[in-house]
This record gives sequence, structure tokens and C-alpha cells, in this order.
Amino acid sequence: MNILKGITLTLLFFPGYLLAAECRAIDLQNITDEQFQEKFPSLNKSDYKNAGAALVECQNDSGQKGYLGGYLHGPGYVEQISGKKSLYMVVTPGGGAMTINAATLNIVKMSYEGYEQHDVDGLLTTCEVLIDHPLTINKVTRYETDLAPFSEYLAEKAESKTCQESYEITRSLDEILMPLNPKYDDTDFIPAKSNSYYYSRIGRYTAYLKKYPMSADTVQQYTQMAVWLLSYQLHNEAILVATNVVNFDNSITQAYFVLGRGYEALGDNAKANENYKRFVELAQSQGIDIPADIQQRVN
Repeated sequence: MNILKGITLTLLFFPGYLLAAECRAIDLQNITDEQFQEKFPSLNKSDYKNAGAALVECQNDSGQKGYLGGYLHGPGYVEQISGKKSLYMVVTPGGGAMTINAATLNIVKMSYEGYEQHDVDGLLTTCEVLIDHPLTINKVTRYETDLAPFSEYLAEKAESKTCQESYEITRSLDEILMPLNPKYDDTDFIPAKSNSYYYSRIGRYTAYLKKYPMSADTVQQYTQMAVWLLSYQLHNEAILVATNVVNFDNSITQAYFVLGRGYEALGDNAKANENYKRFVELAQSQGIDIPADIQQRVN
């Protein structure tokens, strides 16, 4: 379940009037009805009674003005901003922010972020969607009525969506490894064998490796991790971890086995055979049994 995180808009105060092809944000909670009517004669202040309601006003080089109505989240905003070519505006409670291009009076980008509520490593996904939606001249563009619903925008503009994942790793490497063990079964914790979703994603294992770098103290833990990831058919994750293992120590037989099986499952036979060959070489020198199908592939 994704929980969208409210975005705080922090602005600085600059005195003066709105310049051409620029935007400003208006805090409607600190403006009188008279001031509102003077600044926005075409708007009705009663439409903006909700706490945190705000407007962004943009004016292009031709003197045309467009407005976006929405909600500011958190402290730090002030009544007026000038000198900004583009401006973020939070448009729904927790639903993301939009960036306005003042010159074209277009909304050009939607940004949002969400926490995965049950993710054991605090997965935070931050996404941007490129859009091209004009503000209505001299009227407020409202998210609820004038723009497509947020989910429809994401679906329509999926090809332009870019996302980044980040993790807050608080568990020790032993604590990370423990629930991956097929023999581990704790009703208070979702085992990977029954729900690998909570253990998938390349970024998660990149974060582990950054938090706990490969070393003589961690290489065996990461080797075991790769083996167990393979058993859950998390092939990309297993390959990532095993690759880091062999880059640190190219004599670890199990890691080459993982790489061979992983690449084979992904249909990359050239890489699979390359790693199987190295596995066989090491296995023969160490007296380790070689599965018949692997022996047949390398002969």
C-alpha cells in the first residue's frame, strides 16, 4: 500500500511586483478579502476557505496570467514570491506537486513520492511525470475539475515517468539475512518464501551493499544471500549480489553457481556458460559435486 507523503513548499520573500514570465505563490490564509479582490478581481475568495489553500499566479511575456489552485503542506510559505521562472505547487493533500512554466503558462511536470507502508527497509519512491497542460487564462485551473485525475495522468504519461527508489537501512546484515533463510518462519514477519515482493528490487540490494560494503567480514553473508535469492527465483537480485561477491573474491564457487543459474533463467546462455565453466573449474579443484546438467553444458 502506497502512502503518499505530503510535500513541503518552502519559499523566500521578495518585495516588489510580479515581473513578466514569472510566477508567485499566494498564501490565502494571510490575505484580507479586500486584498484578494484587488489582486484577483476575477476570482472568488470563498472558493479558497480550506486551511492551507493557496494559489500560484503566473504571467507570461505577453501579459497573460494563469492560476493554479491547490494546497500548501507544512510551514515555510509566505504571501508573495516574485522572480521565479517556474514554481512547484502542491495540488492535492499528499497527492504530489506540479511545476509551472511561466513563459508558456503550462504545467510541465508532476512530482510525487510515496512510502511503501510495510516495506522492511523503508522504501521511498520518488517519481516525476512530464506533462503538458495549459493553465486557463485569467481563471483558476483546479486539479479536481480542470485536470485529469492523478492516476489517469500517470497512465497516460507512463512513458515519460521516471522514478527513483531510496531505502532507509536500519537492520544489521544478520537481521537482513535471517528471514531469507528458507527455514525461517516467523508469523510476525513475512518470509521471503511466501511473499518475495518484500525482498525484491535491485535498489534494495544496492542499498545493502552501500550500507555494508563487501569485505572479508561480509562476503560469506552475501554469498549465502545470493544462494537464497536464487531459490526464490529473484534472479536479477541474486546476480547483483553474486557479481559483487566474485568481484571481491573470484574463488567463491557458490557465487559462480548462482550466476550460472541466474543467467540461464534469464535466457542469457553465453553468460550462463561462462559462469558455469568457472564454477566447474573451482568445483573440481575443491572436490565439490557438479550437477549433471552443468557438466554436460561445459563439455
